[in-house]
Amino acid sequence: MIGLHGYLGRAAGRPEPWWRVCTKALVLLLVSGLATTGCSFIWVTRPVPKEEAGEYTAPPPCTSSYWAPVVDTATVALFGGLGIYDALATKKNYPGAAIFGTMGLVGLASAIYGFHYVGKCKEQRKTLPDA
Repeated sequence: MIGLHGYLGRAAGRPEPWWRVCTKALVLLLVSGLATTGCSFIWVTRPVPKEEAGEYTAPPPCTSSYWAPVVDTATVALFGGLGIYDALATKKNYPGAAIFGTMGLVGLASAIYGFHYVGKCKEQRKTLPDA
């Protein structure tokens, strides 16, 4: 019968090597971090191209709210701060700073994408007639 120890890295009374436990924890952090970044990639709807915009009598559906890019910007600040703290506090070559930096870069790319297309949506809505 497998008890709780089997799930915590202990099999047959032998502890799991520290590097394997750390690797599992870092992978978990990476997956959870990447799942929380990229709000703009998921929630921002791009405006239609100018060639197709004339076909609409009302403004076409696109995202005109900045909430998703702002969440991404907050994520960049959080993960960037954690990465800097990890790099300065440990003063060793741990992969935590690289992982937090990667998550911060994903959040930064998503924030830039979101701010760009929300701005384009707002511009497009100004040029189209109201229905």
